[in-house]
Amino acid sequence: MAKSQKKGGGGRKMMLPRHSLQRAIERFDFEAFLISAGADIELQGTQLAGTCPFCWHHRTSLYVHPDKGLWICHYCERRGGPVKLVADVADCSYAEAVRRLLDGVAY
Repeated sequence: MAKSQKKGGGGRKMMLPRHSLQRAIERFDFEAFLISAGADIELQGTQLAGTCPFCWHHRTSLYVHPDKGLWICHYCERRGGPVKLVADVADCSYAEAVRRLLDGVAY
């Protein structure tokens, strides 16, 4: 057994091929996810804009750049990528959000 391996399964991190996660992030449908979270979202040019699922500010404050894989709310200042969005909306850990993205069941 290699020095870096531990006996048993306790505390070991799951190693994922980077390309698997990258593919899941590229396939992530921001619009469908945000709609399922109850946000009003519409396409404005190349970006999505609408209500933030965290602060629910009554004006358009959430902007999503699907081509860049980024989102930001200009009211509550939350921001990130698909994994952070899933983790925050689902109130789960980063690792659980990654698993959901890989399984295709983020919403």
